[in-house]
Amino acid sequence: MSEHITIADMPLTLIDPQERERCIESALHSGKPFHIVTVNPEFLVEARSNREFADILRRADLATVDGAGIIFVAKLLGYHARLSQRFPGVALTESILEHAESHGESVGVIMRHDSITTDDVLRQTFRLRYPRLSFTIFREPISPSQLYATKPDILLVALGSPVQELWIQHHRKHLPSLKLAVGVGGTFEFISGTIKRAPVLLRAIGLEWVWRLMLEPKRIRRIVRAVVIFPIMVFTKR
Repeated sequence: MSEHITIADMPLTLIDPQERERCIESALHSGKPFHIVTVNPEFLVEARSNREFADILRRADLATVDGAGIIFVAKLLGYHARLSQRFPGVALTESILEHAESHGESVGVIMRHDSITTDDVLRQTFRLRYPRLSFTIFREPISPSQLYATKPDILLVALGSPVQELWIQHHRKHLPSLKLAVGVGGTFEFISGTIKRAPVLLRAIGLEWVWRLMLEPKRIRRIVRAVVIFPIMVFTKR
């Protein structure tokens, strides 16, 4: 069962694993370009000083929780939140791709120009994991005419936050074929194996950030925003 919570003035939805498929099905049959955002603590810190970004998060059709820090803070605020109710970007993307393959929906992927996952690697990953998937990979900068030509049902935008959310907000209404759009950040680095995911145990207890910090020490500033600044921001405001 889904549960609605509010953290740092932001409405979020906790989704049980058994509800994930139904959630995607509902989004794709909503009759409009459905926008899902996967919110982590950094999003909420950024939203505090970026009004346009905050407005987009609030107006999104669905805001899932991507980040154990939000679950831990929710518990401290009295919500009956569980780590299993996160629907992070990697899990959401994999579920969407599986659904698209089995239902014949076309997928457009927009990658950063400097992404370390090459187009060839991503194509090979898709063909191995989702052999019947219809997909097109784009690199920024991208013109709307390129998207119009391919008519994607689903758009997965991997430009990093908040750029990807702003991009979706500005373009989704101009793509007549679009049913679902999601900003997925660095998800394809993990799906392709370019960057190794944290061991299952660390993921299960919400300590993926420790693994990421070990692999990429330069992320320390982002980790501090998520692990230190975010809870301070939430509880000092109260």
